[in-house]
Parts: sequence; C-alpha cells; structure tokens
Amino acid sequence: MIEGLIKKMFVHMGRKSGLLPALLVLALVIVAVLSPASQAAQEKRILVVHSQNPGYKLADELTRGIAADLRDEGASVKVHHEYMGLDSAEDPSDLQPFHDLYKHKFAKTHFDVIITTGNGAYKFIKMYRDDLFPETPVVFCGVEGIDKSRLPDAKLVTGVNDAVDIKATLDLALMLHPQTRRVVIINDATDIGRARHALIAKTTQAYKDGIAFVFLEDLDMPELLESVSKLGPNSLVLFSRFAFDKSGRSFEDGEAIAMIAGKCRVPIYGLSDRDLGSGIVGGMLTSGYQQGETASRMAVLILHGEKVSNLPVILASPNRYMFDYKQIERFKIDLSALPEGSIFVNRPSDVYSISRLAVRETAGVLAAALLMIMVLLYKLMKKQDMVRDLQTSVTKYQAIADNTYNWEFWLSPEGHFLYNSPSCQRITGYTAEEFYADPGLLQRIVHPDDRALLEDHRHDSTWKLGIGELKFRIVHRKGDVRRIQHFCQPVFDDTGKFLGSRGSNTDISERKLI
Repeated sequence: MIEGLIKKMFVHMGRKSGLLPALLVLALVIVAVLSPASQAAQEKRILVVHSQNPGYKLADELTRGIAADLRDEGASVKVHHEYMGLDSAEDPSDLQPFHDLYKHKFAKTHFDVIITTGNGAYKFIKMYRDDLFPETPVVFCGVEGIDKSRLPDAKLVTGVNDAVDIKATLDLALMLHPQTRRVVIINDATDIGRARHALIAKTTQAYKDGIAFVFLEDLDMPELLESVSKLGPNSLVLFSRFAFDKSGRSFEDGEAIAMIAGKCRVPIYGLSDRDLGSGIVGGMLTSGYQQGETASRMAVLILHGEKVSNLPVILASPNRYMFDYKQIERFKIDLSALPEGSIFVNRPSDVYSISRLAVRETAGVLAAALLMIMVLLYKLMKKQDMVRDLQTSVTKYQAIADNTYNWEFWLSPEGHFLYNSPSCQRITGYTAEEFYADPGLLQRIVHPDDRALLEDHRHDSTWKLGIGELKFRIVHRKGDVRRIQHFCQPVFDDTGKFLGSRGSNTDISERKLI
C-alpha cells in the first residue's frame, strides 16, 4: 500500500512539473529503502466486451469509468478489451461470428470476471456465456431495459442499469419554460427506440392537461430537420435517440443531435450525457462514466471473493443533472433555477475553477512529498555518493530521452505510460500529455486489423526475457496510416520485481514505400 501511494504521488508531481522520469527513479529508490520486496499477488484476469468500437462517446465514457476503479488494482489484475462494433445487435445472427471467433481465441484463456458495455455485448454474453466462459461472473453496464421483471440470473450476473429519467427531465424543462404547450419527442424505430417510446408514452400521461406531446419517429433526416425548423416559441423538444433514420442511414453519438440543434430554434432537452455538448440544454442524464465506474467497483469486489448473489443489480441508474452552458446562455435560462449540484460543460469559469483546484491539489501533494523526502533524506544520509550519482544519471537520462528522434517510452506493469518522449507527437500527432491523460489512446489509434496482434505482443512481453519486436500500423491524428517498428523489453529491479516495459517505436512508413 505504501509503495502504491508513493508511486501515485510522484507520478502526479512528475506530470505537473515535467520531471516524471526523474521522480519515478527517485520513487523506486524510496520504495527500496522503505519496503521489503513483497510476494506478488495471484494474477486475476478481466474480459471487457464492448458493444461499440472506440471513438463512440458512450463507449469511451464507459471505458474511462471502468479504468478509473481498476487502475488501483495494479499489476495483480490483467484487463483484456474486445470491441464488437455493434450498437444494439437486433438480429441474433449478427452475434454468431463473434461466438466462433472467441471460441477459438480464448480456448485456453480463463477469465475471473466479464464486464459488458452496451446492449449488444450483453445480449452476446447472455446468449453464449455458458458455452464460451462457463461459470464466469458477469457485470453489465450501459444496458437499457433492465427492470424487476427481467432481472438476470442473480448467481452469476449483476450490473448497473442504464435507466433514463424522463419525468425528472420533463419536470425541469416545463418548470424552466412555463409557457410550453407542445413537447416534440424525437426518437428512432430501433428496439431501444421502441422501448423508449412505450416508456415516454406512459410517463407523459400525467402531463396531458394543456400540453400536447408529439412523436417524431421513423423519418428520414431531411424530413426531421424540416419539422423541427418550423417549431414555434411555445414548443420544446425532448431528444430521446436517433441512431438510424427511416432510410437506414446511421448516426454516431452526437451527430444527429448536432444536425437537429442547427435547425431548431427552441430548447432541446435530452436523456443521456452522450448528447451533451452537441446541442441539448441538458436534463437528468444517464452517465456512461458513472455506470462504468460502478460496474468496475462491483467486478473488483467479485475478484476479492464477494459472491455475485450479494451484489444485486443496481436498478436506479447513477444519473446526474448536467447542462451545456452555451445552450443555457442561448435560451437565457436562469442559472439559479437549476438544481443544486448540477454539472456544466462549456462553462467559461470551469477553466478557472479547475485551475484553482489543481493548484490546491498540487500544493497538498507537494507538501506531503516534501515532508516524506525530509524523513527519507535522513535515512539516506549514509548513501550520499549514491544519491549524487543518481542525480547525475537522472539528468543525463532526461536530456537523452527527451531529445531522441524515435518515440521512446516506459510502460507501467498495468500498461499505462510512465514516460513518453516528445517525438511521439511527430509520429502519431498526439502529445505525450494526451497519452498520459487517456490510457486507452494507443489502443484506439492502432489500426483495427493490428489491435489483436499488439495485445498478444504486450501479454508476451510481460514475462518473456530479452528484446521483443513487432511491426504494426497506427492511424495518425490527420487520418493517414503510419507503419511502426516496435522494440521493447521487460524491466526488473534487483529483487526480480517487474517494473514495466521499456521500448522504442520507429516510423518506417517511408521505408515501406521505398
């Protein structure tokens, strides 16, 4: 526990100050002085099956939430991600190819827990779990339509419900716009859309007096845009979802609502945070991050021995009041009328507030670090020569690593970047800071055809001695494909403890063309 605390503190200080490599080396010395080598815990494995590919807002938010809680488990837990590239998987035949793939891919792999994100992945695991992963506990999140009458097998399946709160959003919208006489509901004709229609129709029965509710469904996008452009001042829009239009055209997260908001002259309220920042005012919104974090916490409890039957499905989705400050200003909504504790995006003062919070947080960390260093320096007084040599080595390492032409890196045992040389931006288009802030960024920019190859290589490189080599492709920020030659090798301390992987990536795209 002490080792983890020291490591987190120095990583935080390093990212703020730009001296991450130096502080990490110092942290390792401190841990060596304070803590005897501890026996490694038995490794656990988690399989995360995603309905959608990286890049979809809901999928990314669920993934961020899952990673937030699992990160504290360290090297004792290995997490493997599979992306199905489905939305709701309305046709069961869409799932059969994944069954055949995973049957072969994971024939010799045991997982201790499975986490699913989204309806498609949940349907798949519910259908094929007993064949592919018998007796393996399942935790779901991002799944709509779970109610008391449709609860899964409590012995092996639990999770957190993705339940929209239509009444809370409507109550707030009508309170903020008391002149409203017509509410237009935008929805699609998918399985989820039809379930939403029934739920909205039932909820709106309590509002019949003086307010007309009109559904805009099963329309082509041009028809929908024309309809919303004609809405008058006594109207509101409730945006449910619009993944497909009548002609079958699909829309990614935020795409449809952005088009609609561009034509609509009246406030639009929503049900999910995936649409926040794209045109809705806000509302009581489902939160992908909160659901992912909750599901991850449940999975960790199961890894530590908790029975699934003691973790009931959380039916009350962890929703939040969230708003887009730009839309609040656009429609001149009184901020004081919004619920206390509301979350805002695009609020100008957020930058200042976050900066103040970061300063206070950093100051506290620095104060604690300085106190710890003073104590440790007393313990290290007899090792002055070692400290002097260490300082010289750190300075040299910093200068060399930051000025290399290739992309030099150091990965932690958990697979997070501890160091990235600035040249990563030349090769990928993304800065070192972006890789630190988003642990899943590298996986997402790897060419889809090469992701499994890189994942297998990473697994092998954690236990095989010597230098590992791999060639794979990435998609540059500008959209072009780059070919990468990758070398890495595991790093161990004097006691044999695994400290992560040190490596180098070279852009060989031009070499391939020649």
